[in-house]
Amino acid sequence: MQATIPESKSETTRRRIVESAAHVLRNRGLSGTKLADIAAEAGIFAGSMYYHFKSKEHLVEVVMIEGMNRNTRYIRSKVKQLGARANPLAKLRAAIFAHVEYMLQGDDCSSAVARVFQDLPEDMRRRVTTKAYRS
Repeated sequence: MQATIPESKSETTRRRIVESAAHVLRNRGLSGTKLADIAAEAGIFAGSMYYHFKSKEHLVEVVMIEGMNRNTRYIRSKVKQLGARANPLAKLRAAIFAHVEYMLQGDDCSSAVARVFQDLPEDMRRRVTTKAYRS
């Protein structure tokens, strides 16, 4: 059994910022989200966010990648439950159902992806999809 290493204060704060950003993005959309709103949600000063993220765009990319990766992990876990011998159509149905289920009942990160992905600049969408599916 491998022992888990506790998060550092910086890692905990970074995670809280990402979750706060996801919540604000989910509720206000990309254009309605301000760094000050995210900072307030995370319980920190707006200027402190630059210690963890170089810009709002960088933070949005991190949220998008995290949301896509969480959704992908959920889909893979549901398909894996069918077993290796499941037929491809059953796997496809399970994947589609899992994707929709997670988007409707998942967390703020995946919901933020659904809400703002289409509003991202094209170059950011390319970076996000490239990075998300390599993780």
